[in-house]
Amino acid sequence: MVVAAAASATAQQPAPRALTTPDGSRFVLLPVPGAPPVVSWLIVTPAGPAEDPDGLEGLALAVARASMAGTARVGSRNRATEEDLLARIEENERRRTLLRGAGQQVPEALINSLRSDASQADAVADRLAWERALRQVPALPSRLQRTDHTTLLQLSAPVAGLGRVAALLLARREEPILRGIHDELRGARAELLAVATEDPWTPLRDEIRSLAFGAHAAGRPSITEVEGFRPLSRALALEVFERTQRPERSLHVLTGGFDAEMVAAVLVQAFARSALSVDPFVPSPAPPAPRARTSRLTGGAVTGIAVACRVPVDLDPDAVMLAMTWLAGGDESFLSRRLFAHGMRVGQLRGTYPFGGLRDSALALVEVGADERDTRDGQRAERLFVEVDAALAAAAAEPPLPAELATARGLLAAQRAAQRSTPQGLCLYVALRCARFGMTPEQVLRSLETVDDAAVFRALQEMLEPERRVRVTQEKKS
Repeated sequence: MVVAAAASATAQQPAPRALTTPDGSRFVLLPVPGAPPVVSWLIVTPAGPAEDPDGLEGLALAVARASMAGTARVGSRNRATEEDLLARIEENERRRTLLRGAGQQVPEALINSLRSDASQADAVADRLAWERALRQVPALPSRLQRTDHTTLLQLSAPVAGLGRVAALLLARREEPILRGIHDELRGARAELLAVATEDPWTPLRDEIRSLAFGAHAAGRPSITEVEGFRPLSRALALEVFERTQRPERSLHVLTGGFDAEMVAAVLVQAFARSALSVDPFVPSPAPPAPRARTSRLTGGAVTGIAVACRVPVDLDPDAVMLAMTWLAGGDESFLSRRLFAHGMRVGQLRGTYPFGGLRDSALALVEVGADERDTRDGQRAERLFVEVDAALAAAAAEPPLPAELATARGLLAAQRAAQRSTPQGLCLYVALRCARFGMTPEQVLRSLETVDDAAVFRALQEMLEPERRVRVTQEKKS
C-alpha cells in the first residue's frame, strides 16, 4: 500500500526538462500544471572539503555566504574608498592570523584598527542592497543553507519577474566583492566546529575519512579551532568563489506554475555568457581508492564500529540506496535482525550514502553502536567488529529475499514521497540527487520498481568486497 501511494505520487510529478544555456549553466525545469504563476528557484553549488584550500577549511561555504552581501556594483556607495578599506582589512587580518599562529598576543592597536576599518567599510557599503533589489521584483527573502558538500540558494518570485531575478543572480555570480569574508570564514568554521563537537561519532568518522582518503582533501579531519586558519587574501577567496560558482558546476532547479518553453527562452537569453568560463575547468584529482584498513580507537563518548565502503561509480545510485536501506535501514534491516539473532543488542544502527564526498569519491557508511545496557566492559567494540564483519560478508554472499527487498522499497519510496510532497521539497530533492550522483531528472523521478533485485545484489557484492572496506572501532572511555 505504501509502495502504491508512492508510485501514484511519482506519476503525478511534472515532466522534467533539462536545459543547458549558452554560458554552460545547467537547469532543470519542473512545471506544475494548475499551480500559481510563481517560480521556486534553487541553486546547488559545490562547497565540500575538496573545494577548500589547505589551512582554510570552510572557505567554500564562507565565500558563498559573503556573496550575499552585495556585488561590486550593487551595494557599494563609494567603490574606490571601499576597495581601499577592504585592502587594509586584509592586511591587518593577515597580521593578526600570523601573530595567532605564532602564539603571540594580538596588539590592542591592531584589533582597534580592524574594528575601525570594518566600521568604515560598512558605512560605504549597503550589504542589503542586493537582497532589497530581489524583494522589489518582488521575490520572497532568499535563503542560503549548507548541506554536506554543497550550498543551496533558494528563492521564489512571480513568473513575470523571472528576467529580473536572473539578472540579480548573474550579478552575484559575475561581480563578487565578498564583503566581510574573514568574519564569514570564522562563522562558517564555528558552525562546522559545533556540528563536529555535538556528534559523538565524529572521532570515528574522522578516522574513517583519514583511512579512506589519506592525504587527499576529503581525508581532512573535522575543524577543531575557529581561528586556526592560515592567512586569507581576498584574491584567494575570489578564486575559490569563481571556481565553485562556474556555470557548469552549479545546478539550477525551477518548479512552479509556468510554461517550460517560455521560461527556457528567458533563461537562454539571460544566461548567455560568463567571464568565469573563459578558461576550461580543471577538476581536482579524485581521491585514491581506499584499501582495506582497520583502526581501533579508545576513549570517546560511544562504543561502536563504523564501516565505510567505496561505491563504484558505475553502480546505479538507486540500487545502492535500496541496498543500504535493506542492510542498515532500521529495526527491520538485515544487520539489525542478524545481530539480534547472534545475541548482540544494538543501541544505534545507521546507514549513510553518500558519505565523504560527491559521487566520484562517495562512501557508503554503516555505523553500529553498542547498547548502553550491555555492561560487559572492555570488549564490546571487538565483539561488534567480529559480528558486523561476519554480517557484511553474509550480506554479500546471498541475494536478499524478495520480500525483504519489497519492504526496503516501500520504506524508501515513502521517504521520497514525503520529501517531494511540496514544490520546494521536490526542487530540493531533484537538485541534490542530480548534483550528488550525476543523475538525469528522469532518473531522479523514476519509480523504485524499475530497480530490479539483481541490481541491488550486485551493489551489495561490489560495495562489500573485503578490499573495499575501511573499519574503525571505538571503545567508550569508562
